Amino acid sequence: MYARRVRRRSLAAVFAVAGLGVVVACSTFESSDGASPDTDAGDGVAPPNDALAGDVASDTGAVATPCDGEPVWVTPSSPVPTATCNGASGINLLNSTDHCGRCNHSCGAELCADGNCQARPEDTGPALLLGWDATAIYYARGLFPPTDIVRLVPGGQEPKVTLYTHTAPGDDGYVSAGAVSADKLWFRTRAGIHAIDKVAATDAASPPIATMPYDIGGTLAFYGDRLLTQNNSTLNIDQVAPDGSVTPFISNAGYTYTTFGEPNRFVWVSQPFIANKAGPSGLHVFAAGAARDLWTSDDALGGLAVSGNSAWVVRRGDAGEVRAIDLVDGGGTTIHADSFHDRLGVAVDTTHVFWMRERDDLNGYEVWKQAHCGGEAVRIGSLGDVFAILPWNDGRLYAFGQYGLVSIAK
Repeated sequence: MYARRVRRRSLAAVFAVAGLGVVVACSTFESSDGASPDTDAGDGVAPPNDALAGDVASDTGAVATPCDGEPVWVTPSSPVPTATCNGASGINLLNSTDHCGRCNHSCGAELCADGNCQARPEDTGPALLLGWDATAIYYARGLFPPTDIVRLVPGGQEPKVTLYTHTAPGDDGYVSAGAVSADKLWFRTRAGIHAIDKVAATDAASPPIATMPYDIGGTLAFYGDRLLTQNNSTLNIDQVAPDGSVTPFISNAGYTYTTFGEPNRFVWVSQPFIANKAGPSGLHVFAAGAARDLWTSDDALGGLAVSGNSAWVVRRGDAGEVRAIDLVDGGGTTIHADSFHDRLGVAVDTTHVFWMRERDDLNGYEVWKQAHCGGEAVRIGSLGDVFAILPWNDGRLYAFGQYGLVSIAK
């Protein structure tokens, strides 16, 4: 599902989007039927808000619904940063914890500064998102061995659980991607694929279920009950059987940048040689026994979010964009245009699209959002060196990065 970027990239060759071949293998696993937020993410950019004039909100007391569109938020450049919220006048939306940025956007226990809720630390040390199910988020703590594999139930109902500490030597010690099935968490290293129980902690060693030359990059995802992974040597997407055997599933798939698996559909973004972060790149889908190219670009594509019959990706460049693409007919719509560089990332929940933007001072990333029904594109937080973002149904967005796991109010 996710793969490390800068620290997880490796050599890849230019792919030909005209030649996607399909080889269907047989043996399967039992995949997870839990699907919390419909999202996948990786790296992204966004725009400054226009200066606002006058009272931003007046006595509505309402929270935006999916079809209201996102209301205008205040920023430090807004001429009048105050508003009347729920009958109380003179609320400073730049520093009110209950009305941060706009009326009724609460930061909870965190502070509000410049109209953005401050991040809440969830875990220390580098954090790499591996996957999620209906109740929990799974991530790797640490970029180098020993690496803790952690289960987090958002909302604080349960304490974080370190399921396993991976201490394998050499290439097998570097965790780079993950996927979740009905009862197991699968993670990929430079040397193989491992599986552990996704609820109960264990001290038992986890030898690789499958071994092959994965190098340092790659992805891992379930397509129905098929476990699929990128093969950097052949540029195929391979299927891993329960007995550890590996067979080609989609040939000539390119360097698989991000993937998203569903019961009846597998979606992926591919790129050529990664070091120059250039195109051509493509968004592809495999369904009903066939692979199709949905969108190709001379600029690099990155990030991937899927919900229903829509996918969202980010196109890199000074004239970049966040784009929504129909997975059935391939039609596309620009959600937000801006200059996107370095990491590209996008995620969705039931009401909004979220993306990452490298800060103007190059010191970390901002998170922006826009309602599916339109309205303003607004910045909701400024974070450090972020790898991936994941909105959750507890009202918070979780950001995984070089300096740990944090969450911010959505």
